[in-house]
Amino acid sequence: MISFYDYEEDEDDEKNLSFFKPSLGQEYAGLFSPKEIIKETEKDPNEYFINNIYEQNIDLNKEKKETNINLIKEQKTDYKTGPFEINKIPINQNGNKKKFQIKNFTIPKGRKKKYVKEERERKHNKYSDDNIRRKCKHILINELFKFINNQIAIRDPFSKRLLVLNQSQISNATILFNKSFLQKTLKNIFSEKISSRYNTVPEDHNKKVIFNLMNTGNEEKKNYFTKLFSLTFIECLKHFRKSEEIKELRGLALLTDIIDDIKKKNNGDDNYLEVLYKYFNNYENIISMKNPRNSGKFKRN
Repeated sequence: MISFYDYEEDEDDEKNLSFFKPSLGQEYAGLFSPKEIIKETEKDPNEYFINNIYEQNIDLNKEKKETNINLIKEQKTDYKTGPFEINKIPINQNGNKKKFQIKNFTIPKGRKKKYVKEERERKHNKYSDDNIRRKCKHILINELFKFINNQIAIRDPFSKRLLVLNQSQISNATILFNKSFLQKTLKNIFSEKISSRYNTVPEDHNKKVIFNLMNTGNEEKKNYFTKLFSLTFIECLKHFRKSEEIKELRGLALLTDIIDDIKKKNNGDDNYLEVLYKYFNNYENIISMKNPRNSGKFKRN
């Protein structure tokens, strides 16, 4: 038997050294002493033992990663088909089985079809109930805005005018809001924050203007604006459609006065004009008959 100590190291022949390099099993079994291992590796025997184990673990991990990558690649090919199921059983080095299963998983496929978009537009358009409500509020509030500023110019020429409101009241089409909005006074409606386009004006500008109109100047002016701003939205609506006449609103442009302008802005759409006209004349009845949506959320006490 050739002893490792009998071997004379030849600097020109490094292959001879590798011939006597102990395997991991031999080293662990004690076939070579720590001194022999140190001489061969010029390292600590424990470090040599650990490094060999580490290298083997790297190889095992590499094989596991390659197996997982191949599995992922196979799964990705299924993504193109939409809903799918995966039932693959990769086996790791220890013989343990891991089951991967994905059910009813849908991947979105880019943009929706044109017919889907057209179908959605057909279902929700300018004839939709919420849009009609917004349009009615927009038309009436806009005419009231012009009327009030005109009355300010006549009765108090030195007073500031109302500025355009933000659109939160008009855009809100929920049933609960619009039911309560029927009884909202002009004072509260026009005291809301003004549009954000006015960068140099305080957002409560209209509120201050209304307060001054109702509390400063001669008694006739104060009484008129106090009565005017005490009117509710539903009272103004009834005057606007000629259901009843309100003295303080004389001079307000009525629905029949602006019907041609509305038709022109909607490209002469007689059907839309008819729907809008009927909604104006039955506005409060339509609102009161509707039930608010159930949000599905439970409130905690």
